[in-house]
Amino acid sequence: MTSNQKGIIRRYRAGDKSAFTEFFGATAEGLYGFVGRKVQDADTLDILQETYASFAEAVMRKDYDPNRTPRGFLWAIARNKLIDHYRRIGRSVPIDEDASDDLPTLMDQSLGGVEQTDAVSEILRSLPSTESELLRLKYIDELTLEEIAELEGVGTSTIYRRIETVLGRLRAAARTRGKEVR
Repeated sequence: MTSNQKGIIRRYRAGDKSAFTEFFGATAEGLYGFVGRKVQDADTLDILQETYASFAEAVMRKDYDPNRTPRGFLWAIARNKLIDHYRRIGRSVPIDEDASDDLPTLMDQSLGGVEQTDAVSEILRSLPSTESELLRLKYIDELTLEEIAELEGVGTSTIYRRIETVLGRLRAAARTRGKEVR
């Protein structure tokens, strides 16, 4: 989908306004989930609007590097808008108390397809926020490793190693609780 998104952005830069609508349609649901997990419902749409407006302006001003993945660039803008939002409301660190609640149902494949148990769900909920965020970006928001790396400002291999490390720890924790995970 990345090459398709790059083609859509090239069309938009060339003046095809329908291309932006197409890009919006392909990314809005995932971005809504990404932002919605971090702010109250009333703020989500405002942040989405600011994000897409900034994205469109950056692409048209040629601030967007065509070698970047469009979705990764969009998520990076959204993250910056979230930081701005937290500064405006006087909260320095986003509190995401139940952010891991959606991980267990979407992690079956990565954990080897084991049946979800309370133990596996508990392990997933116990992850540090940085680790659960990586898993959310990969398995819920369905970002590619390249897009996550761009968002985090590190190399793709670093993101791959981090995710594999977290999955390895999850497998080990599940094994110690008597649940074999491949």
